[in-house]
Order: sequence, then C-alpha cells, then structure tokens
Amino acid sequence: MTREKRISEIKRCIGAKEYSRGESLAREAISEMHRSAVFYNLLGVLLEKEHHHVQAIRYFKTAYELNPEYGPARYNLERYGMFCPLKNCMYSDEEETETGYTQLF
Repeated sequence: MTREKRISEIKRCIGAKEYSRGESLAREAISEMHRSAVFYNLLGVLLEKEHHHVQAIRYFKTAYELNPEYGPARYNLERYGMFCPLKNCMYSDEEETETGYTQLF
C-alpha cells in the first residue's frame, strides 16, 4: 500500500470509528517509515479518540520532534496540552489552510 493510500485509509478508519484497525495501520506504517511525522500524528489522533490522552500526547510530541514544521502535530500537541481543548484534531496539512490555523508556539 502506498503512503498516500495508508494515510487515506487511516483517516477513513477515524471517520468510521474503526479505531483499532486504524491504530494497526498506523503502527505498521511507523514500523516501515519510522521518521514520518504524519503517521505518528495520526496514531495520536486515534489514541485521543479512544480516550488515551497521555499516549496521544506522546505521539503528537514525537511527530513534532520529527518535523517541527508539520502543522497538524504542532496544533494537536498544543490543543491537547491545554486543560480545556476548544477544537477537533487536525489530521493533515490541507486542514491547516482550511482552518486558518496560525502557529502559537
């Protein structure tokens, strides 16, 4: 499966609430592409959806450390680092321009 297809399938799993399948796909992608911030971020989103907040933050942090310029990881790390998050997770770069997200770090 190509990188883009994996990303699409993981996002589909999130939307369909198939979190365990999405988590398996994300972990598999990380094992093959361990330097990809995208898959760490998506795994964080899946874990957050399953209410595993501390684990989710760890994956958002790893995604941010791998690529500090990757907006979704910055956004999600900041959002879930807040006591009362205000918005939903950001899945991809495309959403950065759609939501008008600005860097707060």
